[in-house]
Amino acid sequence: MRLWDLPGAKRFMDSLCGSIRDGNSVVVHLPDELPVGFDTVVRSGLRGALRVSEFRATSAPLRDLSREYAESPDRIGSVPDLCGDKGFQGRLVRLRGLRADSWPVWRDFLARYAHASRSLSLLGRTLFLAPVSGCCSLEEARPAHVGLSVRVWDRVVDEVDLLLFAREQLRERVDSPLLRALLANTVARVASWDFETAAALVAEGDATISAPEECLRGMACAKGWTVDTPVEWVLGTGSRDGVAHAALTALGDPPAELDRRLWSAQLAVLLPWVEERRYELVTRHRYEVTRLMRDAGYAGDDPVALEVGDLRALFGRPGADRDVRRSVGRLRAARNDLAHRRRMSWDRVLELVSEGPGASPRLGRRW
Repeated sequence: MRLWDLPGAKRFMDSLCGSIRDGNSVVVHLPDELPVGFDTVVRSGLRGALRVSEFRATSAPLRDLSREYAESPDRIGSVPDLCGDKGFQGRLVRLRGLRADSWPVWRDFLARYAHASRSLSLLGRTLFLAPVSGCCSLEEARPAHVGLSVRVWDRVVDEVDLLLFAREQLRERVDSPLLRALLANTVARVASWDFETAAALVAEGDATISAPEECLRGMACAKGWTVDTPVEWVLGTGSRDGVAHAALTALGDPPAELDRRLWSAQLAVLLPWVEERRYELVTRHRYEVTRLMRDAGYAGDDPVALEVGDLRALFGRPGADRDVRRSVGRLRAARNDLAHRRRMSWDRVLELVSEGPGASPRLGRRW
């Protein structure tokens, strides 16, 4: 599964291509380089509606666009002159090399061009696709004008997209539905909004997904990030609402935010499973539970309403089934850890799951 197969990325690209088909130039603001495959998906989305030409952004847009495309470049003295030139019309110009230092002159040019080109028919109007990286702020970079659409590469994918991706990638690797759900939720919670991080984690073994600190620190090192690197969208270290990149969270000492994401993934999957397992134990051993309740003075109470702690106390009594006592003890320990925001080690998770239905599942890579 590719990035562009995910619902969020597909919606982004459908909206971008739809805006171009409606006759608008499009500016894409992003903190870093565009994801792999962006141009291919754009061409596919336009379905041949426009000729696509690539143009390296320079410091003199009007002059250099005229030299590149116009039939009579010497006669081009203004933006309206360029709009009316037959050689320039009827294409999509994909700008390359736009960054914070070169953007202001192009921002002004595109705003003037959007105004001047409105008098042209859609068939004759040339449009621009302008990805721009590294702007100091979106407010400074945004060119507001009719005919000029802005798309921001921020949270294009979210946890739901990454959960879908991770579950699909892990389907052939992990048989256990519970472990697959836990690993996929861990990938989604940790990566949060970054597809590259999710893909890198899925490629690792199951134990590394469960405890990804070293893997994420390696990513941070490769990007040149340190504990002092700020969480900023323009740096690629965070979303615009301040959610830190997973690699940056691993640099903390201790990595509190990463621990929170890992714990929340376990809480979402394992706590309901603990409750289901509690119910299953009570119903399977109802006769013995009822006997132990009677001996302990719980007569009249509904066995199904007993909490894991109550079961642990009952099966701690003399004569209780030792295997059930062990199982209940593990469930209680897991419940207590999750309730107190303590994440469990991968080995403990495997030990816990071995108590449930479908024990000894085929696992994925554990390195």
